[in-house]
Amino acid sequence: MKYLNHFCLFVCYFSCVTGCNRGPDYVPVSGIVTIEGKPVKSGFIRVMPSNGKAATGKLGPDGSFKLQTGKEDGTLVGEHPVEVIAFETKNKQKIWYAPISYSDYLRSKLTAKIEGPTDNLTFDLKWDSEDHRSAGFFKEALVVE
Repeated sequence: MKYLNHFCLFVCYFSCVTGCNRGPDYVPVSGIVTIEGKPVKSGFIRVMPSNGKAATGKLGPDGSFKLQTGKEDGTLVGEHPVEVIAFETKNKQKIWYAPISYSDYLRSKLTAKIEGPTDNLTFDLKWDSEDHRSAGFFKEALVVE
């Protein structure tokens, strides 16, 4: 009986200390990615929270996306760096629909400020960035073999 009492006390104490941890709360997020006002028609957007897993959305032909984190819809609340990987492969060639620098969240200079659920997260990318002007990037698409 003495051990049963100690066990019950331990279970109660452990439950109070740890609480009912359901994990992080995700909020639904969707939006659109454009480049100089035109939809980015192929690729992915990825939001990279520092305190959780990345949220990814596939870009539709109209530039729209809906973020998912694993099986969860959305991403974590907060301000997070963003990357846009906008290319498709045709005939063994990569056709980039946005400058490659946007495909690395450490270089993209894009951030998402998520304060709650939204269907209006927008990014308008630019071809005219210093690192791509000098590399001779095309305005509509870059073909890499």
